Amino acid sequence: MVKTYSCVVCIMERVELSVPNAELRLLELLYHKIYKVRAVMEKYPPYQSIFAKMFCGESQMLDKAFYEEEVKRLCLAFEQQFHYGVFFAYMRLREQEIRNLMWISERVAQNQKTRVHDSVVFIF
Repeated sequence: MVKTYSCVVCIMERVELSVPNAELRLLELLYHKIYKVRAVMEKYPPYQSIFAKMFCGESQMLDKAFYEEEVKRLCLAFEQQFHYGVFFAYMRLREQEIRNLMWISERVAQNQKTRVHDSVVFIF
């Protein structure tokens, strides 16, 4: 959280908020940051599919795409036998289930029931 906050502060220092198009400039800077991350991550084959989904029409959040990839890999841990990775995968899948429940409860509390399924990552 601190790292994200310091990054936002750094970006906001570059953009003078008194300028009429300050929000537009801020969005442009964030957009270029995403493209820099994409350029670095596309060198690795597992992440190419994530960024291909994001920029080819599916308006999906980056964190949800990474969570879906993680869930897919964790589910594969149950297909093998006699290893301790199953316990790690089980715990991580439980954490994802808790994240899903927190998201749903926040949407219901804020009376935004139409957005309940926006960020839910289906486990199985």
